[in-house]
Amino acid sequence: MSVPGRRPCRLRNDVHAQRHVTLAKAVRANLPSWDVLPQARTTGLRPCTLARKAPPIVIGQPNVVSAPCRFTVLGPPGLHCGETRLDLGAPQQQAVLMLLLANSGSFVRIGELVDGLWGERAPATGEAVIRTYISRIRRLLSEHGLGSAISSQSGGYMLDPSLFALDATEFADLLETARQERASGQISVAANRMEQALGLWTGTALAGVPGEVAERERFRLERLKLIATQELLQLRLELGEHAEVVAEVPLLIEQNRLEEPLYEIYLLALYRSGRRAEALEIYRTVYDLLGKELGVGPGPRLRAMHDKILRADADHDDEFVPAPWAERPAARSPQESASPVGTKPERPPDGQFVGRGTERAAFQDLLNLFLRQDVSGVDD
Repeated sequence: MSVPGRRPCRLRNDVHAQRHVTLAKAVRANLPSWDVLPQARTTGLRPCTLARKAPPIVIGQPNVVSAPCRFTVLGPPGLHCGETRLDLGAPQQQAVLMLLLANSGSFVRIGELVDGLWGERAPATGEAVIRTYISRIRRLLSEHGLGSAISSQSGGYMLDPSLFALDATEFADLLETARQERASGQISVAANRMEQALGLWTGTALAGVPGEVAERERFRLERLKLIATQELLQLRLELGEHAEVVAEVPLLIEQNRLEEPLYEIYLLALYRSGRRAEALEIYRTVYDLLGKELGVGPGPRLRAMHDKILRADADHDDEFVPAPWAERPAARSPQESASPVGTKPERPPDGQFVGRGTERAAFQDLLNLFLRQDVSGVDD
């Protein structure tokens, strides 16, 4: 049967053909072919925050967002429509698209795009360049039935968030689900969910995207990844994977040498692996590192972990949860430090430490990659 204004379409009596026709109609109408599509929501996030709220995850099932195209920002930026990966163009064009994605659902003025891309070093032709990039992006999206994805109004542009899924949203939702599962005592399930969330990462967030805004967002996303990694390590400790955690933490410490929660995890994993002497030696090395680099002593959580190990009572029931990122200052105030800022804090008595030998030397070599000279004043 022919439909006026359209070419007749001959259907085969199989499910594949029906799905193909449904998709074709949806593309011509600039609409997704799925029955349920996530609606754009106001999340209260500040501008330049990529993650947005998505439909809630069903606990025990993977998070599947029914959208025809999916942006990826947890690595080199990308856009997949079905099985096709779109070429997003030059790095600066990608930066413009990422700025629209960061503010999806809201109009972004050309001046804001210029500032986000070049800052104070914007060229005189900045606005013309932005318009050229927008035109190219629109043409690219139109080739995949998304010609209406970017709308313009009063010198600004808006990306319609209802047409796209976003891996940063999936990551945040999986983390929230894992935390709920842990709170309900499903430790193994929570660990698997956390691994699934971290598995979404394919490299450095927004790799290769220039601009100050992209750099700030890259830092934010990488911090969220580090916090999730610490939470996964803690879950694995609760599952008894102490030796495995001991083997993996040093590389993370090498990449984040002043991240005290990683040392807390490392000390506890060493102790529970029956390596109490090494745990105490690592604490001494960290004590020296923080004194040399920041002029402060270890924080209260790390000191408490050391005291428990010293008393040999860090049993498997210890609750140990990394503090939220927002509550982690880069350095503590003089009142919180063992010594005034700018001076090396007094060390604990040497009698509290045992086993200075091969293990201490190996870990010291790791930290020396980042120090200009060896930590001085340690009695071997």
